[in-house]
Amino acid sequence: MPVYNSRQYVGEAIESILMQTYRDFEFLIINDGSGDDSESIILSYKDPRIRYLKNDRNIGLPDTLNIGINSARGTYIARMDADDISLPDRLEKQVCFMNAHPEVGVCGTAYRYFGDSTTVQTLPSDYRQAFSHLSFTSALGHPTCMMRKDLLDEHHLRYENQYEYAADYALWLKISRLARITSLPEVLLLYRWHNDNMSRYDPTRNRARGRVRSLWYEYVTGKPTDDRVDCYLANQAISLGNFRLVRKLLLDVLTREELPLLDKKYFAGINVTEYELELIRNYPLAGVVITLADQKIHRWSQITRRGLALFFFRNIKARLLPTRKKPGS
Repeated sequence: MPVYNSRQYVGEAIESILMQTYRDFEFLIINDGSGDDSESIILSYKDPRIRYLKNDRNIGLPDTLNIGINSARGTYIARMDADDISLPDRLEKQVCFMNAHPEVGVCGTAYRYFGDSTTVQTLPSDYRQAFSHLSFTSALGHPTCMMRKDLLDEHHLRYENQYEYAADYALWLKISRLARITSLPEVLLLYRWHNDNMSRYDPTRNRARGRVRSLWYEYVTGKPTDDRVDCYLANQAISLGNFRLVRKLLLDVLTREELPLLDKKYFAGINVTEYELELIRNYPLAGVVITLADQKIHRWSQITRRGLALFFFRNIKARLLPTRKKPGS
């Protein structure tokens, strides 16, 4: 568990781990140069399972997590964030699952937001769907994950700074080529949602995720992606030409015969819809006409076709019907 200026929440996070029904673990808490009194709160807990490490200065999340991986002595490494809460049977259920499924390299769980949101997030449990999901975004909730230590060490897998805020997403992609990834459908973690989380939507994070999306397509197609496709996947320099290149890339993936890790139906559902809606947002009338006319893509996405038709008629109605004025205005 990395900690950086988390005095307000870190006590709850620590207690949620110490209260686990599974008792045989070491609890690595790494203070990443906090400037508040997080350290005094951590040191107030005297449980012998806690191993406290401290960075001399703030070095960022990827490097701090790698210190944890390098220092860990257990068979499995479970992730935790300093502002979240693990439910009491989280570790027990994940350890039992990992013991029973040696083919799984990393296992996440469903989680429920609390604070400013109460949404439940459930991610794919089927490994083919999980791999397909990686073409769009992370298939695992980072603070819910449990990984095999020997898999990480044997293949020299670590978090990489080059992917910045998407370092976990990149790690799951690399693990997925060596072992199965999955997520338990049961909620086993409470994910705190507050104002600081909103920075997740800044352009830097989008660009980082875009680089991992490009890496996914390179793995699947066996060749580098076009620079314009990379820009599109990172939500930069969106143009009709870029969109068409990505559309062609999607069709190439869908029509390839030997892709054992890919669930094509699931892939089509999460990706075809995304790119069609992107075209509509940027080229409203032209985008709708192009997507409705393209029967190839709709072989994989019939639901999107009906949705686009509804979008089309709503926009036509809005353009043709005069706006009524209120009496007296």
